[in-house]
Amino acid sequence: MLNGTIGGSIIRGGSVLAAALFASHSAVGQVATDAPPAEVVDAIAIDDETGLPVVKSREDYERLTPQLRDRFNRSRRPGLTTFADVSLKLAAPAELAGRNGEVRTTSLNAAFGPSFRVSDNADFALRFETNARWYDFRGASDLLPGAFSDDEPFDEARVFAVTPVINVVNPDGWNWLAGARIASSGENSADFGDTIVGGGFAAASYPVTSNLRIGGGVLITSRLAQDGVLVFPIPVIEWFITDKLSLGTAQMGGLSLAYEPAFGWRFSLDAGFDRQEFRLDDDGPIAGGAVIDRSIAVSASATYSPHPRFGVTATVGADVWGEFQFFSRQERLLTDIEREPALFGALSVSVRF
Repeated sequence: MLNGTIGGSIIRGGSVLAAALFASHSAVGQVATDAPPAEVVDAIAIDDETGLPVVKSREDYERLTPQLRDRFNRSRRPGLTTFADVSLKLAAPAELAGRNGEVRTTSLNAAFGPSFRVSDNADFALRFETNARWYDFRGASDLLPGAFSDDEPFDEARVFAVTPVINVVNPDGWNWLAGARIASSGENSADFGDTIVGGGFAAASYPVTSNLRIGGGVLITSRLAQDGVLVFPIPVIEWFITDKLSLGTAQMGGLSLAYEPAFGWRFSLDAGFDRQEFRLDDDGPIAGGAVIDRSIAVSASATYSPHPRFGVTATVGADVWGEFQFFSRQERLLTDIEREPALFGALSVSVRF
C-alpha cells in the first residue's frame, strides 16, 4: 500500500500518517489523449522491455486496471507536481454520554505543496497543511463542575503542519516511505510555544503475490497532554481481489474496501480511527491545559475523477464512537467524556498541476 494507489484509500481519514502518505502520491502522469483511437481488444499490451502498458489513446488508458494505470502514471510523472486538497466535514449533534448537553463538530482541511521526482523510483514531497475544527457545545454545563461556567470548554482549534516525506516505489519489490512532521495545534489564543508537536514516521511493504502487498509502519510523535511520545504501529495492506475490487489500509490502521466499476469512478466503504490533540487557551476554563479528541468512524464514499489530475469525493458516514479527554496544565487527567454516535457528511476536492 505504499505505492501510488495509497492516496485514494487513506487521505480521507485525515490522520498524520495519512497526510504524509498522500503527499507522496501527488505526482501523476499525463494521459495521451491526442493519439488516434486504437482498436479495442481484450488483452492489454505490455512492453517487454519496460514492463509498462502500451498506451496510444485515451481508450487504451481507460481500459487499464488500477494497478497498470498507477504504473503508467508514475512512469509519466513530471519532474515537479504541485498538489492542492480541500475537504469539509459537517457532523450532526452528538449527545454527551452520561452528561447533559451535546456537541456539533465542523472541520475544514486544506493542504498544498510540491512533489519532486528524484529518480524513476523515488519522489520527495513537502506538504503544508492547515486544519480548523469548530466545536459547538450546547447545554454542557456539567462536563467539569465549576470549570465551564459558560458551557463552552473550547470552541475552535487549529492545526498548522509541515510534512516532508520521501517515497521509494519499486513496482516489483520493496516500497519504502519515511518522513517527519512538525505542527502547531491549539486554540487561537494558546501560547504558540506550548502548541508545538513533532515526530516522524516510516513504513515499508513488499508484494507477496502480484495482487497482494503487505507491510507495516510506525508513527512516533510528541504529546501536548502528557509527557513522553505516542507510538502508533500501523499495518499496511493492498489486496487487489479482482481488477475492480480492492481492500487496503485506511486511516490509522483501518480498512477500505473499494470498487472501481469504470474509469473515473470509485466507490468505497471505510472504517478508521482519528485522534486530534489541542492546547487550550491560557485564559480559558482550563488555562493552558489540553484536550484529546478521539473517534472511530465508518463511511461510504463516491469519487469522480474524469482526469488523473482532478477528483471530487462525497462521503456520508457516522462517528460510531467518540471521546474527549481534558488535561490540566500539569498534565493531570481531569475528566473524559464519551460521545454518542452521530452522522456526518463530507466533500473533498483534489487537484494536481
